Amino acid sequence: MVLASGATRIRGQHVQSTLILGTDPESFCSQVRCFDMTQTVDGYSVVAFLPFVVLAPALALPLSRRFGHSWWLLVFSIASVGAIVSVTVTGRMLKLTSWGRGDIVFSWLYDANSWSQALSLDRTWILNALLFAPAGCFCTLAFRRPWITLVSLSVFAFVIEMVQRSTRLGVADVSDLVANVAGAATGTMIGLMLTRRLRTPRGPLDSNSGLISEAPPV
Repeated sequence: MVLASGATRIRGQHVQSTLILGTDPESFCSQVRCFDMTQTVDGYSVVAFLPFVVLAPALALPLSRRFGHSWWLLVFSIASVGAIVSVTVTGRMLKLTSWGRGDIVFSWLYDANSWSQALSLDRTWILNALLFAPAGCFCTLAFRRPWITLVSLSVFAFVIEMVQRSTRLGVADVSDLVANVAGAATGTMIGLMLTRRLRTPRGPLDSNSGLISEAPPV
């Protein structure tokens, strides 16, 4: 049996793949595309995000009335989470024709080689981090629970990795998970700083100096 070998570039590394002649080339190419996808925003992701444009305001209204949170912050929180789902899952479903039933494994979590490259700040790592930063910021501003926000988004990132693996929409990768958590943590810290800034008491404007003076004690 004749073997033909080719190189596929995945996450900055050259991975040698072997193609057995006689197999379906379309199937092989679709698998290569599946493993070579990065977190990028394309037309498919935009189309997948459109339902959240309607869903976010609709869901935010009853939540705002029920819990007393800011309506527009809830809208941006739901929309930012929807953007994550659109880029990582539903947008890929529209783009790929080879997705389907995959396998569920956890060996990638304790792969030493993957952890050694978990902080390699390449383009894909930065995009993964930026994808989760808005959700961390807006959810922190909306709910004022930074630790719960960070833990929830970290679990959400892990679930996405498992969904991508189990549906063949991508590969479960430690680097992606670390980048997602780092982005969520960055967004959460920004939201926390903005929350504290909004809570800072401000006194009346001093007409002589033009500066804000300290509020008088009550």
